[in-house]
Amino acid sequence: MRATVRRGIELPYGLHGTVMVTGPQFQELDTDLVAEVQGVCVEVAEVRAEWQDRPPASEGAVRAELLAAAGYARKCTARSAGLPRLSK
Repeated sequence: MRATVRRGIELPYGLHGTVMVTGPQFQELDTDLVAEVQGVCVEVAEVRAEWQDRPPASEGAVRAELLAAAGYARKCTARSAGLPRLSK
């Protein structure tokens, strides 16, 4: 998701079930990236919980909302870790 959010690329397929995030050649992620992934997961879970009371209007709305939540989580993680902002 990080690459897609940063580059503004939309995945042509959905992610269903458990998602595993790894580094290059399936190596461990560094500490900063682990924090970023966890932050994105928290934001996505919160958005999904909101959908119990307010279902999304369309598939496009789902994607837009999830990408916005992921982008927000990345910015918060970068700020709290003192990391430089990534550009598109």
